[in-house]
Amino acid sequence: MADYVRFILVCEARTGSTMLMNALRSSPAIQCFGEVFSLRVPYIHYVTYGYDRNSEEDIALRARSPVQFLHERIYCEHPKAIRAVGFKLTNDWGLQGMLLEELLDHLRNDTELRVIHLKRRNLVRLLVSLKMAEHTGLWFEGDPTTVISSKLTARNALRALRHPRWAATRLLQLWRPPARPKQASIKITANELSTFLDETQRRTADFDELFSRRSMLTVHYEDLARDRQRVFDEVQTFLGLKPARLTTTLRKQNPEPLSELIENYDELYAAFKSSPYEPFFD
Repeated sequence: MADYVRFILVCEARTGSTMLMNALRSSPAIQCFGEVFSLRVPYIHYVTYGYDRNSEEDIALRARSPVQFLHERIYCEHPKAIRAVGFKLTNDWGLQGMLLEELLDHLRNDTELRVIHLKRRNLVRLLVSLKMAEHTGLWFEGDPTTVISSKLTARNALRALRHPRWAATRLLQLWRPPARPKQASIKITANELSTFLDETQRRTADFDELFSRRSMLTVHYEDLARDRQRVFDEVQTFLGLKPARLTTTLRKQNPEPLSELIENYDELYAAFKSSPYEPFFD
């Protein structure tokens, strides 16, 4: 078994996972992959310099045996300087059926696996952020490629160069936000919000139960937004690393009051007033 800490980052969308992963990649001791098991895109979301996300060989291996893919492409041999290797796993499962069960069983039975569970306390803002991103196409602000390119050295270039002829051309294609204007506000029905709140809390509980026997660190989006370096230190300590200063170019989106972001805010607030969800309305 490789001599480094294996970890996964489990989360809902819009909980700050891209920012946290971007920061972890700024450490020379951490190799952090993206949603490598997501089928929402027709490639493998490596988000790591040197890996060919369009590799037919890798895509076929993942489809045939996710566990073998995991150990040959992710938890494989890395330079000695790498002390922690992980990837992102969201509730939007990419694999289905028996392949999904095979992967989850393997992760659940990995006694040395460390789990970072990223959550968001304010679930109303979670839905607003999700809908704003879907409407505008802006899923983050900043330049996530900065850290990846700044880490390119003669030493770490050998870390994942399995497909050299693609390495140079793929770097700037990993993350590139579309240049679209922000939408001023969105409309959410009470039924839509109620369903979202129930389903999100259920999925979060499922994640906690799934990895209840593993070493788990819970990180909240609000803490990450308020004091990111403290959270970065906490995560590095959890991974068995001496905390170092991490950097990220990403910025918080949609900081405006919910009353400015939700077109029918008063109507929605009235529907949830005196409910357990009232505090979510800022």
